[in-house]
Amino acid sequence: MLGSSSGVDLSLGALSPGLLLAYGAFWVLGFILYALIYAAAGSLVSRAEDLQVLALPLSIIAIGGYIQAVMALSGGISTFIRISSYVPFWSPFVMLTRLTIGRVEPWELALSFGLLLLSIPIVGFIAIRVYSAGVLLYGQRPGARQIVLAIVRPPA
Repeated sequence: MLGSSSGVDLSLGALSPGLLLAYGAFWVLGFILYALIYAAAGSLVSRAEDLQVLALPLSIIAIGGYIQAVMALSGGISTFIRISSYVPFWSPFVMLTRLTIGRVEPWELALSFGLLLLSIPIVGFIAIRVYSAGVLLYGQRPGARQIVLAIVRPPA
């Protein structure tokens, strides 16, 4: 038992090896997913000062997942929170919260984990295409059309 000055006792006995394994798996896969996304975005800028413009929308996606995880802690699991725990960009946040409060069926955990695992190669493929476009367009400011064409069209 860990005691705090507020009189709340926290028990580490609830941390089972399976729960810790799920935490580690979602953390690593979530990190890989966001690292690929940020790497692709970072390849589109030629100056470090321009990176903040691209990082803001990506951060908003992650913050959205964090806010949903906090909402899941507040009590009941709504349909929105349940669906959010399957979305790969938010599952590292929301599913971990649902696991912590103990309201997850085994098939839900498998589905969330599988979708996250499946999305990483897809995001990786897109990130490679965006990175190659960023390298080819170095020094230029690529527009949305050029980025989409680089993703769709195979590199020459």
